[in-house]
Amino acid sequence: MTLTLRALLEHSDLHLRVVVEGSPGRLDSPIAVSHTTDLVDPSPYLEGGEVVLTTGSALAGPQAEERCRELVDALDRAGASALGVAIGETLPAVPSALADAAKSAGIALFEVPDATPLLAVSHAVASESRWAARERLRTEHRQQRQLIAGAATTAPTRALVDLTAEMLGGWAALTDENGRLLQSSRPGTEQFVRKALGSRAIRMGEPDAQSDGENAVLCYPLPSPTGRPLGHLTAGVEGPAASVDPALVSTASTLLALAVSRTARADQLMGRLRGTVMRRLLDDHATADGATAKDVWGGLPNAPILVAKVSGSTDDLMRAQDALDPWLTEGTQSPDPIAFGEVGEALWIVMSALRAPAVWQQLESVGGLIVGASRPGGWDEIGLARAAAGTAWRLASDAGSTFTEEGERSPGLVGSLDADALLTLAREQLTPLLERHGDDVAVLRAWLRRHGQYDPAAKDLGIHRHTLRRRIDEIADALGMDLDSPTVRAELWLACAALEE
Repeated sequence: MTLTLRALLEHSDLHLRVVVEGSPGRLDSPIAVSHTTDLVDPSPYLEGGEVVLTTGSALAGPQAEERCRELVDALDRAGASALGVAIGETLPAVPSALADAAKSAGIALFEVPDATPLLAVSHAVASESRWAARERLRTEHRQQRQLIAGAATTAPTRALVDLTAEMLGGWAALTDENGRLLQSSRPGTEQFVRKALGSRAIRMGEPDAQSDGENAVLCYPLPSPTGRPLGHLTAGVEGPAASVDPALVSTASTLLALAVSRTARADQLMGRLRGTVMRRLLDDHATADGATAKDVWGGLPNAPILVAKVSGSTDDLMRAQDALDPWLTEGTQSPDPIAFGEVGEALWIVMSALRAPAVWQQLESVGGLIVGASRPGGWDEIGLARAAAGTAWRLASDAGSTFTEEGERSPGLVGSLDADALLTLAREQLTPLLERHGDDVAVLRAWLRRHGQYDPAAKDLGIHRHTLRRRIDEIADALGMDLDSPTVRAELWLACAALEE
């Protein structure tokens, strides 16, 4: 939209001819105004970036070469973009001394033919500049409307970040006041965000623009009434001559500040509500809170259920809830939602036994957590399950472990079955493994104990997770069973437990 020197020189009605192209990229630099003068030193009247036009009357005579150098030096000091020289009676051609000086200074030089008045060049610059300004206003208005529409969606932060990146033709990322990445239009932006933030994540600051010759990055604080930024919007564009539109990023950051404030307040209230409902849930009030549970989690998990107590730093628990958030969205449609909420200084999770392996995998991806879990049971035993999860959590804390299940001190289901019959069935079911390698059963038992999670099971066995994955595939082939089936896993766990007894 901005008029460039190249576009002016290619104007079909002006018939301008380039004599010196100037420094690299000079022809593609934007110009907004032209200035006509016959002064040898017009620098006091220039602000930089202008196209200077002259009749050349000061460049003729016995001191022509010296005046040519003085004019170019003055334009260079003032930051002028180009010099246009009228060709006619005064100067029949562009002086070679002027061309040499322009080439040395990197200033573009062009000749204006006798048939083209200098005023026509000035009018062309002014007309194109007005057109570019109108187009810029139209574009900014359209972008603002799109950003406002994005702020009104159900996921405003995601929409605003993605729209900003799309409009810039680059990328955008949103961080909170502590520099934690909340949203990013694409992966791989973390290094640019960290560099742009620096120490800004913990203090208020002005917009900061950076460029390394390959990327242009703009970091803009999200304003707040307290004077402390709610976070930062960082945007970048790739390319040696790239630039980030500050007006666009400023508008997006203002709308993001409103969205973040609204979302943070809503999340805070929802977190408190979840904690209150979870406290009643753990106190055997599941039936009474069923309607409220539908509002905060999408419903209650299906029995058999198990309870988990999770501890960690404030940030770790926040990330743990973020990891479980997909089930909140799914919960409005899922017949088997997951319930979670903070009670005291711990995060409590109630889930169906079928959901447990996926939940353990999500929590493992967070790291820094200590988890204690109960055995599966009915809703009428949730109080006992809470106590069991607390006991398992204490054992994990004392042992420095990250995950512990309720101990096997009670007989449970295995103990309620006929021992000889169960052992016979176990040997028959596990015969293909017993005939292969002596440790196949131990490998399967460790994997099942970790609910099918490869990383913790591999650590328990002291082998690489890829090795464990290969071993489990071989075990599945030997047994001819689908180890993804919860029923198959339950039967194999009973068989392994019987052999272990």
